[in-house]
Amino acid sequence: MTKHLIDTNFLARILVQDDPKQVQIVLDFIDTSVDKNWELYVDTSVIFELIYVLSGKIYQLTRNEVFDKIIALLDLGCFTFENIKVITKSLDLYQKTTLDIVDCYLIQKALEENYQFQSFDQKALKIYQNLKNK
Repeated sequence: MTKHLIDTNFLARILVQDDPKQVQIVLDFIDTSVDKNWELYVDTSVIFELIYVLSGKIYQLTRNEVFDKIIALLDLGCFTFENIKVITKSLDLYQKTTLDIVDCYLIQKALEENYQFQSFDQKALKIYQNLKNK
């Protein structure tokens, strides 16, 4: 099986649809990958960067809009993700709080894998404790 590591710009094209030519290239690549049974791997760091790009100065999407776009990406079914369960829970926490996506991920990873979460961020620690005690 051929494996491909997908970067942020590649995914951003299909989510924001701001360059029709590049969008078509990405869609054609995805179609080919499905036909040829290629693995399209998206590292967790790419998800983080994608969130920063979508919510940043250029696209200025709200947390809810970012959440919707990333969930739609996860639901496409043609990509492989490192830990989809932790990523999905992290996105849910990101949407419901004002925490940074990395803090959300670390909290969810700690909960999922039985780590104690350590931080100087009191808000993040409080959310972690509340989730842990549920």
